[in-house]
Amino acid sequence: MFKVHYPAHSYFKKQLRTYGSAELLKALDSQFLIKSALLHYLASPDGRGVVHDWAPEIDADGRLSISPDLHTPDHPPWSHNPMTNKLLFEKDGVTPWGKHPIDYVHHDLMRKFGLRPEEAKGLINASIDRYKGNGGQELPGFDDPRWRKVFYGPFIDEKTPSRDRQAFGSHADGMPEGMQPIITYSLPRGSVNHPMADQGQFIDGGHVHFHHELGEELRERLAAQGMPPEQIEEIVGNLSYVKDSVLKPNQLTRGPPTEAHPRGQSLVGSWDIDDLMNAEKTGNIPDNYQLRSMKNHLSGQKSHDDVHAHQLVSLLPDGFFHAPTKELGGRGKKKGEMSSAGQELAKDIQDMGIDISPYAQQDESGNITYPRLDTIANTKAMKMLRNRTHNIFGTAGKDKQSGGAVKRALKSTFASILPEGTVLENLKKNQDFIDIASHAKGAPAAHGSFADTANKRAAEIVQIKNFAIQQLIQSKGMSEDDARKEVVNGFRNHDYQADRHEPQEGLREETEKIVQAMMGHTGHGAYEMGPLATHRVSSGLPAGIGETHTVEPDHWKRRNLSNNLAPVMGAGPVSPQTAVTQPTAAAPVAPPVAPTSAVPMGHWQMPTQEDPRYALGPGQVQFSSDNIMHGLDDIRKKMGYFDGFLRGYQDE
Repeated sequence: MFKVHYPAHSYFKKQLRTYGSAELLKALDSQFLIKSALLHYLASPDGRGVVHDWAPEIDADGRLSISPDLHTPDHPPWSHNPMTNKLLFEKDGVTPWGKHPIDYVHHDLMRKFGLRPEEAKGLINASIDRYKGNGGQELPGFDDPRWRKVFYGPFIDEKTPSRDRQAFGSHADGMPEGMQPIITYSLPRGSVNHPMADQGQFIDGGHVHFHHELGEELRERLAAQGMPPEQIEEIVGNLSYVKDSVLKPNQLTRGPPTEAHPRGQSLVGSWDIDDLMNAEKTGNIPDNYQLRSMKNHLSGQKSHDDVHAHQLVSLLPDGFFHAPTKELGGRGKKKGEMSSAGQELAKDIQDMGIDISPYAQQDESGNITYPRLDTIANTKAMKMLRNRTHNIFGTAGKDKQSGGAVKRALKSTFASILPEGTVLENLKKNQDFIDIASHAKGAPAAHGSFADTANKRAAEIVQIKNFAIQQLIQSKGMSEDDARKEVVNGFRNHDYQADRHEPQEGLREETEKIVQAMMGHTGHGAYEMGPLATHRVSSGLPAGIGETHTVEPDHWKRRNLSNNLAPVMGAGPVSPQTAVTQPTAAAPVAPPVAPTSAVPMGHWQMPTQEDPRYALGPGQVQFSSDNIMHGLDDIRKKMGYFDGFLRGYQDE
């Protein structure tokens, strides 16, 4: 029988990319279709903001937004007030509000890793050099003035390999002979088909072409300092300029930190279709695009305070405190070992300074374990607080059960207080519910040991309870007080019994005690529902929404390189005066910490000029193992493997 020799993975990696139906289907089902609906300038006298527009060529004070001079940085493209046609600056009146993409990355590396300016610059330059080694076009170094010019082109997906990224235009006005402009900014992924969306043309993001390489540099440096891989990934994998190759206006229009806004206040938000549809339905600007003044205004209209999940634990049915009847922990766990949920809970409690010695037991091998904490960690009450719980209004398709254990328990409990026949998934379309729900919002996540969805689920509990109260008042003519008592008692006393769970004496009390100890520093008590309010709490929508169709002005058309892209192969060289210079040593990289306590750690050294990567003479071309196959024998062997792969095997 002929044996198939499958080609090495690296063989496919070196081939020219081709795309077929599989790639097309993947694209249709991918993040690529998450498009921007409009740009929202947040600041306006009434707090609603306006749909943002292009910056003027010359503002009302006579200042240029985009300069024809290569060495004069352009003003960031969104940092202007569309109502006054004035460019925006920081308090000194000189520093532009917001940052160009490369400067944002530089600043954030200093802030999160405690690097000095030259150290952060060296890290970026090393990433740029690696970009070229990965087959990308030859990007200039950090100090090149082209990084601070606004030239824009098509959106490039973050998964696009370096060798396929079109990072340059072939030419542009104002550039010296032979110098190509860098495409520093991006147009949207595409237009959103919605009557309230901006169907015009606008700049929607800033490119970080070397995002993949920056992630590689950071991972290698942190690994060299002995950091565990999972911790490295938690830090590096969550950096916006590593996981994505386009930074959004929300980030690039963020101003300097203040006491009210420690991370800086963003002035422009990019709405997606979900933001737009929710705003259309509720009449509210999305929470993350509301200025503090608007949040305060809305808070004054609400009949309830923001909801914290731990406040509702005492109001849950007993079934949320039942213990699993089977061994916890899943595959690979030895008998007697704690489940991962139990181990994480014990660690979090200890980290908070809470004494867990009363829960300690010694197993047969003499090891200390905490079986009672393990049981508490696996109750539905604790899972609601610590595990991500999906939208309870979501569906799983016809004849399918939607959601996990906590979601099923909540839906069963809601059914006990809502009118018979109520379809929970349809409440989001019910205008009475929408109005009532606007008064109860989940508080911002307050503690890292609780899931970021916990407060959202808690707010939904309050919303549905209030709706149930309103339904009793309307259908049975009950007073508000009587209706509230019936709903609260019905919810608390619901007899919910999950499979493979059973009550254990004292478990509810112990779980509530743990929760209160974990959140004792907040000063929050049990949640008290305020008076029923049926009017809608509304911020109103940005001025111009549904009416604005941004038109690309002539002075900006000269900066649009969509039809003027340099080919990815054979990009123009970096000009001598702006060539990348590699420092001889790199800064040690520390895990992200607060700027006031950033302390570099470790002694990772960047490759020196003696490193083979830099030992190149004038005019020499550098190839990496990704760019070329070495040796005729190697090529023949690859060809033979691929031939066998295509022909498959046949019985002889």
